[in-house]
Amino acid sequence: MRSVLDFEMDYFFDIYNEKVKKIGFKTMTTLGTRELQHIFTIKYNEIFKHIKASNELLNKPKEQVSYAILKIRRLIALWEKEGIIKVEGGVKFSQNDKYGEFPIFASQHFAITPTKEMVYKLQAKAVDTFIEAYNHRVDETNPSHSKRIRNLRDLRCALMKHKGLDIVEATKLTNIYRDHSSKIDVYDFAKNTNRSF
Repeated sequence: MRSVLDFEMDYFFDIYNEKVKKIGFKTMTTLGTRELQHIFTIKYNEIFKHIKASNELLNKPKEQVSYAILKIRRLIALWEKEGIIKVEGGVKFSQNDKYGEFPIFASQHFAITPTKEMVYKLQAKAVDTFIEAYNHRVDETNPSHSKRIRNLRDLRCALMKHKGLDIVEATKLTNIYRDHSSKIDVYDFAKNTNRSF
């Protein structure tokens, strides 16, 4: 079941996915965390315009457009509180807003920067996408499925062979995937892995 803010999260991940496509897999997975934080920084005004335009395109009344904007502001405040993003200028609430429903920001042009943890999760998601595409390609060409990525060692080897990463880069990315993807994503990998690379 999707949460009340999942639709708003989709806006962020649409922007993040576009950035991943633009910079490419190797850059996405081998650049330093600070460089990636800079690349994935979004200006609030950018997401505001995106939400407003998409809601108006659906001919939603002004009140619904305003509510959609309020929800994205609530998501930004929640993610700031949870340490997923950093908001330039921080997030405040008025004294009368005891439930924190109406976040106040320093301006309409503040930057929204992912934390290191969020960058790692974006990298892990890029690896997930690689694994799915790789295994799908193997399933179509190799009926025995013997070449599928089944564990972290297979993943590291596939990253070197098919993505051109050296052993240090591939090991680092495999470790990021192991540590920052969801437990469900890595369960089959973890139970079959010798962790002493």
